Amino acid sequence: MNRVAESSPLPLSPGAGPHVSFLGSLVVAVRRLVAELAYRLNMTAPKDGSEPVQMVSYSSVDLTIAADLDDGDPGYYAVVRCNVTGADRTISGLVDGLGQEGEGGRVARLMNVSATYSLIVGHEDAGSVAANRFKLPRGLGVTIAPEMSMAFWYDPTTLRWRVT
Repeated sequence: MNRVAESSPLPLSPGAGPHVSFLGSLVVAVRRLVAELAYRLNMTAPKDGSEPVQMVSYSSVDLTIAADLDDGDPGYYAVVRCNVTGADRTISGLVDGLGQEGEGGRVARLMNVSATYSLIVGHEDAGSVAANRFKLPRGLGVTIAPEMSMAFWYDPTTLRWRVT
């Protein structure tokens, strides 16, 4: 017979044994995990202990890119479905990296839904206002191939979008 089925329920009263401290540790670990997930999802937990409030819409927005795009405005959407048409296109920046609260830390995922053309993300491209630009590794632009995506985080210290 299965040992789990034979075992008695866990004691939950104070001083009832080592199970209580294990469950307490488990509860603390789950709370930390939930807090980390809320942070990563751009949510904030109010200090009064109530449920987290969503700061950004997690639905997607469709954006057709038929020419190079400066200061692209995805609204408050976290996923931007970019339909690149006609040729490979360059995006030089995204507006509103500081987000609704003006504190930064916003995350935006650019998803190239084109089957043919690439989306090129420019590094420090002067086509966009300085605070809307991308600061990319090794100072080089990056290419998001068709059917691929890349996430960017807005760094409130440097006022630039960075690859996550």
